Formats: sequence, C-alpha cells, structure tokens
Amino acid sequence: MADGHYLILEAKSRAMHDKISKANLAQLYHSEKWFQEHYGADQEYTLVTLQPPSTKEEDVTVSEKVRVIDQQALEDLRANLRGLVRALGTTPPHAHTEQEIQQLLNSHYLSSKQFRERYLKRIQ
Repeated sequence: MADGHYLILEAKSRAMHDKISKANLAQLYHSEKWFQEHYGADQEYTLVTLQPPSTKEEDVTVSEKVRVIDQQALEDLRANLRGLVRALGTTPPHAHTEQEIQQLLNSHYLSSKQFRERYLKRIQ
C-alpha cells in the first residue's frame, strides 16, 4: 500500500460455506511464509482472505494478522470504487491535482489506513 504496509491476499471465490475453515486459511498461511522468506518478517503486513462469511468454525485458530473482506465489506468497497470513478470522470484526467485525488481517495475511504480500517474485518 502507499504507506508501506503490505496486504497478502487470498480470494476464495469458490468458497461456498457459512463459516471460515482451517482449509480456507491454510493457503493464506503458506503465502505468509513465502512473503517472510522474500520480504522479511519485519515488514508490516496483513493477511487478508476474501470470502463471504466473517465468522470461523469453532476449531479454527486465527492469527492476529488475519483479516477478512466479507460480502458486506466487498459491497461497500465496490460502491466506494464506483463513487471514486464517477468523481474522477467529472473532469479530464490531466486536470486533477495530487491533492484533489488524495481528497477523493479519503472521501471514498480508499487511503491506505482507511482501507484497512473500513474493509478489513477481524474474523469472529
């Protein structure tokens, strides 16, 4: 992300279930290991699973670094991205200043920190 914080994402587009299982998170933990080997364990990062539910099965232990973009967060993100595109489309691309673009990102909850706070949820 723009502030140097990494997101390690695993999309579970075919995951059709009511709760997050160990199997759903296994690949994400493998990606974390790969990331640490290539970028170092001292980097700031968040593990993110994209799947409809935000609750886990009882036998699942979730690392403090894991978050979920659930169905509701994805719909919210989609709406804010559409709003950003509409706002950007009101003037020619070269007419936007860096400050105006940052204001638009902020107003649509798309700055790095806002993104993490608004769309990345703790798994319950």
